[in-house]
Amino acid sequence: MSSQAIAAAIPPALFQAVCSIFHDAQHHTSTHRKNVHALVRLHKDHSALGEEGERSFFLAFLHCLHHVLNIRKNDELSNRLMRFIVGFLVRLSASSSAPTTSGQISINQQATTRFLENALLYALDNVDAKDKYVRARLCQVVVAGVNAVEEVSAEVFQLLQSKMMERLFDKEAMVRGHRKAVLLQIDCNLVSLPAIISRARDVEPSIRKLFFTQKMTEIEIAKLSVEQRDFVLKSGLTDRDEAVSRACVDMIFSHWLEQTNSNLIEFLTCLDVVSSDGEVAECALKSFFKVIPRLFDSFPEVYFDHLTVETAFVLRAYLAFVKDLHDCTNTSQDINDMVPELTKLKQVMMKFYEYLVAMTDDEASKAEVEFILGEIMSVCSMLDSADEMGRRGCCEVTEEILLNMNISDALFEQGCSLLLKFNERAVFTDTLVSMARDFMSVAESTSVDDQTRNMALLRALALLKFLLNNNVDFAPFYDFLNDLVIPSVNSRFALVQTEGLCLLGLYVLSSKVHVVS
Repeated sequence: MSSQAIAAAIPPALFQAVCSIFHDAQHHTSTHRKNVHALVRLHKDHSALGEEGERSFFLAFLHCLHHVLNIRKNDELSNRLMRFIVGFLVRLSASSSAPTTSGQISINQQATTRFLENALLYALDNVDAKDKYVRARLCQVVVAGVNAVEEVSAEVFQLLQSKMMERLFDKEAMVRGHRKAVLLQIDCNLVSLPAIISRARDVEPSIRKLFFTQKMTEIEIAKLSVEQRDFVLKSGLTDRDEAVSRACVDMIFSHWLEQTNSNLIEFLTCLDVVSSDGEVAECALKSFFKVIPRLFDSFPEVYFDHLTVETAFVLRAYLAFVKDLHDCTNTSQDINDMVPELTKLKQVMMKFYEYLVAMTDDEASKAEVEFILGEIMSVCSMLDSADEMGRRGCCEVTEEILLNMNISDALFEQGCSLLLKFNERAVFTDTLVSMARDFMSVAESTSVDDQTRNMALLRALALLKFLLNNNVDFAPFYDFLNDLVIPSVNSRFALVQTEGLCLLGLYVLSSKVHVVS
């Protein structure tokens, strides 16, 4: 309905009164309080006349709202009028919310609810207008209406959800400026959850902070998928704005930990440190350790008797935290005094490796055992190697693990890193060269199938690649060039060919002499 059509449908006296109030409100905010009360009285008087009176007042209000929406610039005049409209909606709700003596809902309350719902519906129907100023002003009306009304019908609520989620991604910053109120009003359910969670990376720091301080308090950790939990934590803990990252840490302590019975291990179970890269979980733990830096004094032998994925992860992450703290601040806490000797850790490694070998088809359990093994290896690599017997024992177990072609690439890499830490360069090189030749012997055997042969070739190539990546220049590589690398480049299996080309490229780039040869 056009403004002219609306004006024609309104009684002249009412039309004149409403327009006069809006005209007076545009000049100065000091008149707003008087004009808001006058407009509220007009609404009450016409609501008492029944449905026709309500409709006439709403049309008069709509006529004036049209003129405000169509102001073609964002100046002080339009801002004053929008403040007046918002103030009127809030005051209208407050004036009709007082309970009656009988406890029943009064006619005025019913009329106010209908007016606010109609204003909301009008704003929501037009909030996707082409003009950015119209969209921004209607968003203000929506926010004021939502804050004013106690409850809305299902029709209005569904429209509110769909329309306001669209405005969260509006291309105009002035429209998105009302995201705070919109974010707080959107109900959390399966449909709206992805849009809500995406605000963790909103362009506005204030929105990101609000997301963690208020919106996340409404969302239980159990309702989020592992990927969503990782996204929320990674976004918050690594945020460039310190206030946002601090809000994320507060959210972890005050809500997520509380929802997991204030149990750190149970909290880590929700993050699934095995399937994810562990970076997010470790970042969360570091924020926890910063608050309670002396969480553990030591990890006695009994701690290692029943290691789980989560306890192994906490062990390694805490020792890494203490080591970094010790290196930076020279604290008295030394990780070598916090764990058993390497001899004991070697026994733990062997125990879990035997578990791994005994497993057959349970891939999930196998991944967990490999993860625990990798964490123990990482712990060993952080310790001093003064325990010679323990050092040799750890190296022997690690070599045995590396010769198993069924272990994951991640565990294979960790095993190589541990050998590099515990051996001199010459010994380390000889060990890996020897293992590479063992894998080549398997590949050359006529009794193995193509799959086993390719796995052996890939392991041999991976060992040589690790040597080159760690700047180990060794003479025997030229023999491998003819016996392993070139044949791998010419392999009919794409993965073997790719690894062969990668290794050849590393070798060539490592020295000008190699380029010529």
